[in-house]
Amino acid sequence: MNKTVVRVLVIISFFFISKMNGQVNNKIQVMSKITCECINNTPQEDWDKNPSKKVKDCINAAVLGGLISMINFDEKTEKDSLSIEIGSNKVTNVDEGVGEITGDDIEQTKKDLEKNCDRYKNLVSNNQLQQKASELSCECITTINVSLPLAEKNKMIQNCISESLSSEIKKEGIKFTVNKIDALKDNIQKELVENCKAVKHVVFSDNEEKLHSFSNNKKAMSFYNKGIEASKKEDYKSAIKYYKKAVSIDKEFIFAWDNLGVSYRKLNKFDEAIEAYKSSLKIDPYNRTALMNLAVVYNYKKDFPNAIKYYEILKSHFPEDPESPYGLSLIYVQNGNLEKSLLNAIKAYELYKKRNSPYQADAERLMAFIFSEYKKIDKEEDFKRICKENNIKLNFN
Repeated sequence: MNKTVVRVLVIISFFFISKMNGQVNNKIQVMSKITCECINNTPQEDWDKNPSKKVKDCINAAVLGGLISMINFDEKTEKDSLSIEIGSNKVTNVDEGVGEITGDDIEQTKKDLEKNCDRYKNLVSNNQLQQKASELSCECITTINVSLPLAEKNKMIQNCISESLSSEIKKEGIKFTVNKIDALKDNIQKELVENCKAVKHVVFSDNEEKLHSFSNNKKAMSFYNKGIEASKKEDYKSAIKYYKKAVSIDKEFIFAWDNLGVSYRKLNKFDEAIEAYKSSLKIDPYNRTALMNLAVVYNYKKDFPNAIKYYEILKSHFPEDPESPYGLSLIYVQNGNLEKSLLNAIKAYELYKKRNSPYQADAERLMAFIFSEYKKIDKEEDFKRICKENNIKLNFN
């Protein structure tokens, strides 16, 4: 039995004895006190790794105390017997009519913790600050010019995060250590990658102008611009119509082919998307957008050999691009090749980090998922060994 559970059970015994001495405890108060004690006794190093998970674990353990607080021991008889099981812990001799702990009870417990448990109160305050900073960062990112070089766009995204966080910290008048600020920035990155559409739009907009990127034909450009407007409105059927007209006029119009492929993909017309991307590659075999999207579409189709093929071509042309190892990692984990998946995820993480990209948070999440797959087959030590060999120092639970 782990230390947290032992500590919680000791606290529960206190309330158990109190009940027998006639001291009636409200279940919310009991759960709040147990949870707060559990939180306060969590070592700082463990708390800093994932405070939200620690709170969840402590509340889950406190449910046992809440159930016990509802038992009327004065009415017990030796014949009454029912087991309550929380995880691997079991309490017997509980009256069947004792009641239950509901979702509302959990929420009430959290509200009580906000009033009476300083460590939890600080966590909530930090989470609110982080959420506000995330929202400000997302607004800032929408102003970034997508035609800038990727390195510059990544730098501007990081500036948005730093400035938004600094603004909120100053507004709230809170003092944080450098390590805490770095942790908040990491969390904001994860939040943005997951919930801020502008991040994806800015990072993956490949508007680098090359030969044949645009058309010299005014009519083709007119149809292309109409397609762009339709795409912005997510009217992909109309967008396809306009892009097709553009490439029928100028068959070497790369951006029109690429956007035609994207529009087909958005409508799950994968074979048509593949044709469009391959038409683009015939004009420019080094077209990063077409190569990456071909790999993605083949992955959607579960055509893993072709998906791997185009990710490998992308990697050979753009060895510093993290999208190829990230995509390969996803494919290998789907097919149960955990070692190849992990090695590619590590490579993607290193390249994202080198670029100062917010998508290093995605690579971290992917590695956490791969770790869970290793755990299922009892090979956590292999995972840790590979990470150690590659100088990866991340904590996974």
